[in-house]
Amino acid sequence: MVTIGNNYRVKKETHQWVLSRKSIAKDKETGQPKDKWVDSYHATIEQCCNAILNHEAGNCELADQILSAMKQATDVLTKKVEEAA
Repeated sequence: MVTIGNNYRVKKETHQWVLSRKSIAKDKETGQPKDKWVDSYHATIEQCCNAILNHEAGNCELADQILSAMKQATDVLTKKVEEAA
């Protein structure tokens, strides 16, 4: 499994990639906020990168922030996949 920052994890399964994104949910018993991991499924690692970028682009105010986020995500995933191979 590849961890990207604090909010994303990517795992390769036999026929797909699983991208897990951390979100905050309310605990049903205590009513307190808790971490929840939401999975999405992708055919390629590139689709995982695009999903991360699409989500994070909404948090960016300037085009250079989006480009920087794209490069950082691509660099991290490429390095992690190469290390795992």
